[in-house]
Amino acid sequence: MFNRLLSCANQDEFSKEFVLIRKYSPDMVRRKIPASLIQTAAMLHYVLAFGSPQQKILSAGFFEDVVFDTLTKMDWSVVGVDPAVNVTLKQYKEMNPDERFDLIFSTSVIEHVPDDTDFLIDIIEMLSPGGIGLLTCDFKDDYRIGDKLPTTSLRFYTPETLTKFIHILKSKGCTLLGTPNWEGPLDFQWEGIDYTFAGFAFIKAKTD
Repeated sequence: MFNRLLSCANQDEFSKEFVLIRKYSPDMVRRKIPASLIQTAAMLHYVLAFGSPQQKILSAGFFEDVVFDTLTKMDWSVVGVDPAVNVTLKQYKEMNPDERFDLIFSTSVIEHVPDDTDFLIDIIEMLSPGGIGLLTCDFKDDYRIGDKLPTTSLRFYTPETLTKFIHILKSKGCTLLGTPNWEGPLDFQWEGIDYTFAGFAFIKAKTD
């Protein structure tokens, strides 16, 4: 189940994926905060579980993304969009209005996006019927607007804000993959702030 917290305590669960990212993307892995790689390993696990090299896959925010780098070096064909390299997700969508993907993943991007609701809707609308969306985000269950954030983040997510996303999904014909459980320890720290990571996974209805 991906709709849960991805804490450091989960690392053993994704031991195979840690081997893969260190094999295929060693330089990028070394540039990352070691404890943050739990969400990378978890994301890779679920992309490999739900996707295949033959499918159309998109990475929303692929710059310095270990999952994207690992998949491409494993000979998967993955489309990457990132404003630091080419275009925003919305710009890509507007440039390719009829393009649809079997799987879209986004690793720790949505907390940096000014309009996260719009970002999620764009992902939903770019999925093919039956397509899978996989996201991770920075999570702090008691976060309130105005609380201290990491320098580059615009928000933390909470069970309440992720529930808001569930309502958006339902309105767009999508459902979560499994029952969510976003409870657990905040065992990651950066810039003196305690938080963790959460996974968010959904499937689009097979007919529009």
